[in-house]
Amino acid sequence: MTEEEYRNYIDRYVAERRDEIIGTLLDLLRIPSVGSEGSGGAPFGPEVERALRFVTDKASTFGLDVKNVDGYAVHSETGSGSEVAMALTHVDVVPAGSGWTRNPLGEVADGKVFGRGAQDNKGPTVACLYALKALKESGIPLRRRVRHVVGGNEESGFRCVRHYFEVEPLPKYGFSPDACFPLVYAEKGTMNVRVRALLGKETRAGVEKCRILCLLEEISGGEAANMVPDRARAVLRMSPGAEREQGLVLQRLKEGATKVAEVIGGPGPLAFEFSQEPGRIIIRASGKACHASVPWEGTNAVAAVLHLVASLGPTVQNHAAIRFMANAADIYGRGLDIQCEDDITGKLSCNLGVAGTEELGDVADSAAESTPRERGPERGAREVRPDPHSTGRGSSPGSGSSSGGEGSYGQGGGLRRIWGIYNIRYPVQVSGDLLKSKVLAVQRPEGVEVEVVGLGKPHYTDPNSFLVQTLLRIYREESGDQSPPITIGGGTYAKVIPGGVAYGPVRPGRLETAHQPDEHILIGDLLFLVKVYSRALLALANG
Repeated sequence: MTEEEYRNYIDRYVAERRDEIIGTLLDLLRIPSVGSEGSGGAPFGPEVERALRFVTDKASTFGLDVKNVDGYAVHSETGSGSEVAMALTHVDVVPAGSGWTRNPLGEVADGKVFGRGAQDNKGPTVACLYALKALKESGIPLRRRVRHVVGGNEESGFRCVRHYFEVEPLPKYGFSPDACFPLVYAEKGTMNVRVRALLGKETRAGVEKCRILCLLEEISGGEAANMVPDRARAVLRMSPGAEREQGLVLQRLKEGATKVAEVIGGPGPLAFEFSQEPGRIIIRASGKACHASVPWEGTNAVAAVLHLVASLGPTVQNHAAIRFMANAADIYGRGLDIQCEDDITGKLSCNLGVAGTEELGDVADSAAESTPRERGPERGAREVRPDPHSTGRGSSPGSGSSSGGEGSYGQGGGLRRIWGIYNIRYPVQVSGDLLKSKVLAVQRPEGVEVEVVGLGKPHYTDPNSFLVQTLLRIYREESGDQSPPITIGGGTYAKVIPGGVAYGPVRPGRLETAHQPDEHILIGDLLFLVKVYSRALLALANG
């Protein structure tokens, strides 16, 4: 069978199995495969394990050879040979969150399949399953094995594929359908920074000749560091003797809301709601969620709340620390003094993805907690997702920390800390180690601790390579689109494959709905993926 004959074959194959392909995706979307605490053969929790098992069960019914690598990842394959042509997808997803008008566990409407993971990355997973099925059923000879690897930890650290490639060989050629077309040949590096600031007692540097009217008792917002948070909540408690000033503080907050919207920017809308109870003011903010690699496409509700509280100036306790954390959320990294750019991937980006508060124990406990521990392998992930239920207590396994000021944690008794995780994407031509040193040296108020808890290298593949040129040719033949290959701020499994690239699934002009309410994939695009990926894997297997 020639390549042109296979092209005609795959067109017929997909058309005949349209409803079957859609049904398989809906079945996979019904599994809410958000990562969680794992054990044994389910290191990423029972729902991720269920999704991985769904993939291997389906592949087995297709007659493909399957393997489960310790619950971290699975693969299916066809063909023979010592070398491998590979596609890598994942079935773990970020939390659905709020704001959906369709069922986040799968629904077909208006020519689209809706659901968390429809685009990122269950749609491409199903497309690759059927791409291999078509290859096997065609009987076409293959010089290399064609393998589809499916991971369970892409959204929160890449432990899945790192473990997988400790057991299985790297491919001759590989791509990850987890970004956009026509093709991604460069991906920014990633760095996660945790900032913690002492609350409840004014340090020497924070004392102002101004009456303190209130303090930040609580803040919460965000579900994952790799998402721009669209919801946040804060509680201000009036200082003893200042209860009569509560109305004044509330009025100042309402007046500051408009100015905060100007500072935060973004496509909006940004909205605040205020409520009261005796001695307390509750602030709720709503913004616009998006992927952390493009924070300018969203409106960060957590950053908005921090800026609003900081707008009270020294009348709110620890205002210098709160303002530092608000400014650190600048989307280009200016608040952490790490703004930079290059000619390949553009400007550095920064997203405050998750924030919360925690109680501190006595002097010895809090001092012990602030001692950083060394981590194992670096997290070269596409956007690391910390446990959204974590208090941030203690030091995450990290690669460095630095605190501002002496005696910040030695006060004891009823102290609290505010913490935030900042997800940073830096250009491919910039040194991650240099950025790390700049972050740890940033000027900050006393009582503020800065810690680098994840550092991943950027990725670059020669756009003139055989892999890139082959994949571009096939995409262009199927789509008619002659767009050049691109670079992104996100990170994909391509980073773990030397010479690998990201290849789809989002076509130019389509909405990128990953990590957003009403995530979806057009049915026509889902079928398009099966054709492109089957042809691509065939070309890589025999090229």
